[in-house]
Amino acid sequence: MENLALLRSTLLPYLPPPVVNLISVVDEALSDTLPEASMVFMLTILSIFLITTLLTSSRSYSSGTSSRSLASKRVPRDAVVLFGPRSSGKTVLLHSLLGIDDLTTITSMAVTEKVSPPLPPLIDCPGHPRLLATTSLYLRRATTILFVVDSSAAKTLPAAASMLYKVLTSPHISGCSSIVIVCAKSDLPLSKSPLRVRSALTSTIDSLRVSASTTEVTGVLGDNLGTNDITSESVPLDVGSDRSFNFDKHSPVPVKFLKCTTKGGLEGGEGMRELMDHVKKSSSS
Repeated sequence: MENLALLRSTLLPYLPPPVVNLISVVDEALSDTLPEASMVFMLTILSIFLITTLLTSSRSYSSGTSSRSLASKRVPRDAVVLFGPRSSGKTVLLHSLLGIDDLTTITSMAVTEKVSPPLPPLIDCPGHPRLLATTSLYLRRATTILFVVDSSAAKTLPAAASMLYKVLTSPHISGCSSIVIVCAKSDLPLSKSPLRVRSALTSTIDSLRVSASTTEVTGVLGDNLGTNDITSESVPLDVGSDRSFNFDKHSPVPVKFLKCTTKGGLEGGEGMRELMDHVKKSSSS
């Protein structure tokens, strides 16, 4: 009994107050029939606590190891990846490339991958800024990036440029063969020409480049998201002796601007055939 009492006094300070109170209740209830009841109860609770702690620690370590393993794992560069802000038309474009007539979509909150041989895998990445941290892996797989912007909504172009800046400064695009800036919804009355879209994107990207030279640029699409970027690393855009950014001279990957609409489908939509050629070419690169 003395040993049990000593063990109890040693362990009691490490237990949460509610458990200590419960032990006192057990003491009073069973003191006449089983003096050691509180000791048995305390050891049982302590065992459960230790097992739960060990299991939780094991899961955390396993999860962390798995994430690090995934981050460092070499993945094949085999896909065409669709990027762009929310509601820019990525999913509709994906369906059109696959010949799907039903173009009704909703804002996607998850990555969608479609495999339709002989085309390469087509990956539609969500445009919500808080989901961009999950897309680093898919940049690594990109042979071609289709960066989709809504050419009919000028107010969304600065946000699109911010997202594109994060793509251009990602270390994971060094093996990508090309980026196609898809100026979508060109059939709408207020749509801007590829030249106007290019000018707007260039201006914002250059401002971000200048800011990054003196302070760390965080977040995307105008949100201060901290580490919720496409990647926690970045490769600065080097313009050399030039005073401002130019897609043709300073992009780490060749960039092409393409006017496009899915209205009319793969055969009748403006720019769709040329876009399909880019997709097919990426499967052989």
